[in-house]
Amino acid sequence: MKKTILALLSVSFIVSCNPKNTSADQETNQVEATQVEKKEDKQIMGAPKDFEITLLEGYFLKNDVTLQEGINTMVFNTQKEFDSYFGIGKTMDNTISPINFDTERVAGVLISPTDIKMDFDVKSAKRIGTGLQVVYDINKGEKQSFMASPIYLFKIPKNNALQSIEFVHNNDHNTITLPPVK
Repeated sequence: MKKTILALLSVSFIVSCNPKNTSADQETNQVEATQVEKKEDKQIMGAPKDFEITLLEGYFLKNDVTLQEGINTMVFNTQKEFDSYFGIGKTMDNTISPINFDTERVAGVLISPTDIKMDFDVKSAKRIGTGLQVVYDINKGEKQSFMASPIYLFKIPKNNALQSIEFVHNNDHNTITLPPVK
């Protein structure tokens, strides 16, 4: 009998030491779980598929455009937005890449003015779920006698299947959410 009472006291002591799970605690746990699910929804998910980048040629950054210092990543959804940043640089031996803003957007990496020659090297471009991930390097060359703003522009489809683009350079990730197509 003493052993039974001692066992019951031990169990009741252990139960009383455990924190009580109140309804407020349960609500907090549900909120935290919901936040985690929402964060997971925003992650790029799905099997990666190679994405072919179509480089735009024949455009230059207008002199009256002010960029933030360093690397800038942007997406242009309309002809008006694009024209406010870029002009056509037609020469005798180049071609101007056509853009149809009804079906395409323009994404790009723009660098603030520098006297160092820079080239872009796209390591990979992959469609992952509803996102596009572009991993690139910037190769620095010789000092030039003039200042220029290196740009790398490419077309992406304009549809609701593509909802974001993530630019990755030296483990620096910059994601741009694309507006829905109307």
